[in-house]
Amino acid sequence: MAVTFADALKDRSLHSRYHQPTYTSKTMPFYIYGTRKSAHIDHVLLRAPNVQLSASQIKLDNVRTKDEGIFERELKRGAILHLIGVNEESMQPFSDSEIRRPHFFFRPGSVFQCSIFRDHKMPDGSTPKCKPPDIATPIATGKITLEKNIFVDINELNTVPSNCTPDRRPLKRKRTGQMPACANL
Repeated sequence: MAVTFADALKDRSLHSRYHQPTYTSKTMPFYIYGTRKSAHIDHVLLRAPNVQLSASQIKLDNVRTKDEGIFERELKRGAILHLIGVNEESMQPFSDSEIRRPHFFFRPGSVFQCSIFRDHKMPDGSTPKCKPPDIATPIATGKITLEKNIFVDINELNTVPSNCTPDRRPLKRKRTGQMPACANL
């Protein structure tokens, strides 16, 4: 099987200077990308500590939009999806034991009400533009159902590697193309 790499849809810095002052309340933001028939989500990391939540091949249900063309275009370039009624602020920080519980909220079969918004930042923007649903106009609303392909992690995401510079500055990309993992959490 051959693997082909495409352009990055989103390339946002995780450096602490780009963190937002608080987690979102009343919602939890995700990037949503793909098509109506093949959509995927990844949690927007607004501050640290955080949790990586990713789901592939989610099911979009009862999606209502004023303009199907805009909706499809924004899915292809990557939009922002807010899970309604999921208060990230009250849930953070997540613990390792919490994400391993059988009834953890982000699991196959979970259903969420959602609103989907245009991401006004370009793919290389330094921070996500996540407007709360009460001040932004959604391009679509509906429900999502998480299917089988789910990834959850708090350990690797929140670990500061030992190869960082003393002041936690990101290290330069090596000539091999590999970027040493270093973050200012």
